[in-house]
Amino acid sequence: MHLLKYYSLTLAFYIFEIALFKTIYPVWNFDIFWLNALLRFTLVVFFSITIRQILFRDSNYFYQKFLILIILNPIVASSILRGFSGYYPETDILILKFISDLISSLIVFIALKKIT
Repeated sequence: MHLLKYYSLTLAFYIFEIALFKTIYPVWNFDIFWLNALLRFTLVVFFSITIRQILFRDSNYFYQKFLILIILNPIVASSILRGFSGYYPETDILILKFISDLISSLIVFIALKKIT
């Protein structure tokens, strides 16, 4: 049941992130790295607070364990997105964002598994 709640919350936050990105991107005048990093960082923080309250109430040192995720995920995802948007400028930015988010999530997951 926790796994279903976790992925339901993840999906809800990600849909919200994609909607924000799609809305803001056309008027964003700065590097795509900063838009993606700002959105991801903000939503990862809110996601961590939400899952802490809903799923991990009794967990000790929860935020210390997720600190790496909160820091690494936006940086990795935004760096990959910047690279993809440079190499594939004709590809829809939302497709590139999805792919970069997926790759960064896998990288962060693997890193977390190794250090915990």
